[in-house]
Amino acid sequence: VLFFAIFISYGERVPSLIISSILDNHPAAEAGIMPGDHIISVNGENVNTFSQFRSKIVSDDVISVKLRRGVQNSILYEMKLSPVKAENGKFIIGANIQTYDYKKRGILDSVVLSFEKVYQQSISTLVFIGKMFQGKEGAEQLMGPVGIAQITGNVVSHYGIKGFLYITAALSVALGIMNLLPIPVLDGGYLVFCGIEAIKGSPVSLVWKKRVIPIGFVLLLTLIFFVTFNDVMRISS
Repeated sequence: VLFFAIFISYGERVPSLIISSILDNHPAAEAGIMPGDHIISVNGENVNTFSQFRSKIVSDDVISVKLRRGVQNSILYEMKLSPVKAENGKFIIGANIQTYDYKKRGILDSVVLSFEKVYQQSISTLVFIGKMFQGKEGAEQLMGPVGIAQITGNVVSHYGIKGFLYITAALSVALGIMNLLPIPVLDGGYLVFCGIEAIKGSPVSLVWKKRVIPIGFVLLLTLIFFVTFNDVMRISS
């Protein structure tokens, strides 16, 4: 539902190169490039990502930059400018560039995209859990309430309500997948009981449940303590 709200309200996030700000007395400002301009191509070659754009800025040779401007980016401009060398030795045009934009989608497209995003987030969560058990990912990457609150605050400060909705949706999916882990106090543990009962043809022994559920509860409390400790150590460092 949250992903649907994002897509229907703001659109789908797509790669794009948008001038977010201009540095005074630099090539971009002198050429007349303005915040909000969309970079289309450099020297006649289309660029969709920052790495593609960066690969064209390798010297102080004059480059031709094609941009779109105005309502619905309906006005096409082509400007020539000469990059300058920055203190770090790289050539720049003196502009900060946002590497994405939002493309409006209809109701049907938003529904489809929402299901796709939930699927992608679910697979990512499962892959991470699998790698963690294989030792390929460190458990220190897990976050608890403190870490989630910090990340959410950072996202909201940079991206506003869009960022808040997105991270809330992503966390909901991740927590939903975690809830399906076969730990007795979680829904995943309940599903295990149901599976055992289906195979046996009779209910799981109440005595056995009373022995297993406390173990699951202890495991869950240990996990909460561990991720909270991780959060505190991460923030303090």
